[in-house]
Amino acid sequence: MRFDNNIKKYREEIINHQINKYNEQKTKVNLPELNKDTTKLLKENINHLLDKGKGMVTLDKNNIKGYLIGYKIEEMWGSPSIYIPIYGHGIISGDVSKTYQKMYEKNSKTWVDKGYKQHAVTIYSKETNPVNIWFWLGFGLRCVDGIKEVNKKTEDNKNIIKITNENIYKLKNIHEDHTKYYGKAPLFMIRNKDDNPIETLKKWLKEENHHIFAYCQGEKVLGYMGIEEKGEQFLTTDSKMMNITSAYIEPNYRGKKIGYKLLNHVENWLSEKGYERLGVDFESFNIYGSNFWRKHFKMYTYSMVRRIDGN
Repeated sequence: MRFDNNIKKYREEIINHQINKYNEQKTKVNLPELNKDTTKLLKENINHLLDKGKGMVTLDKNNIKGYLIGYKIEEMWGSPSIYIPIYGHGIISGDVSKTYQKMYEKNSKTWVDKGYKQHAVTIYSKETNPVNIWFWLGFGLRCVDGIKEVNKKTEDNKNIIKITNENIYKLKNIHEDHTKYYGKAPLFMIRNKDDNPIETLKKWLKEENHHIFAYCQGEKVLGYMGIEEKGEQFLTTDSKMMNITSAYIEPNYRGKKIGYKLLNHVENWLSEKGYERLGVDFESFNIYGSNFWRKHFKMYTYSMVRRIDGN
C-alpha cells in the first residue's frame, strides 16, 4: 500500500465512486434521485474539495484503493479543525477497515503537527463498516441528518398559524428560551444573547422560501417549526425537498404532541406545494429533539468528531 498526496490527479475516479456510493445508499434510505442539478452540485463540491482540501489517496500499484480528504477550518466548535465531508472519503477496493486506519494514521499526524487537533467526518448511516471503524479510531457521534417522505395528513389543527412580519412579535419569548436551551445540559452549546430577536427572526423570514409555523394557545406560542430549502448536505438542494432548520417546544408543554401536530401541519403545507421529501439535521445529544426526530425520520448521515487531548 502506498500513498499519494497529489489528490487532484484522481478527480474522475473519486467523482465516479461518489456517484455510485450515493446511488447505493439511495436504495437503503429512500434518498432522492441524483438529478441534473444535484449531480452538478456534487461534482462541484468534490472539485472544490480536491482544489482546496488536504488529504491523500492510497494505491495498489497504480490503482486507487481509497481516499481521505478534508478541509482545514480555523474555528469549528471552538478549535482549529479538519472536516471530512460525506464526499471526501471512500474505499474503492481492498480491506475497508485497514485502508481507513492507515489513511487516518497518515493524515492525522500531518493535521495534528500543524495544530488541527479536532477532526470531524460525515458518513452515510447505512454504510456497512465506517461507523464502527471511526468509533474505534476515537470518534463520537455529534450531528445527524434525517429524511422522510411528505405525507398528506387528514387532521388540520386550528391552533397552528403561519408566521408573518405582522405576527412575528409572538415568537419573541419562545425564541429567547430556545437560544438559552442550547446552553443547558447536556448540550452545553453556548450561544450569544440576541439583543434584538424580532429583527433576527424578520431577517431570517425575509430570505427566499423561509417559513415558520407556530402552535398557539391564545396569544402564547407553545412551539414553532421553521423550514427552508437548504439543509446541511448537498442533496437537500433537491427541488422537491424542504428542510426543518429550527424547532422548539416549551418545556412545560412537551409530551402533549405539539411537535407532532406541527410536523403534520408542515407536511400538509408542503404536500399542497408539491414537495415530496422533508429533511432535518440535529445534534445527537439534544435529548428531546433527537428522540422526536428519530421517531419520525430515517437517519441518512452521521457526523462524528474526535478531539485530540493535550497541547
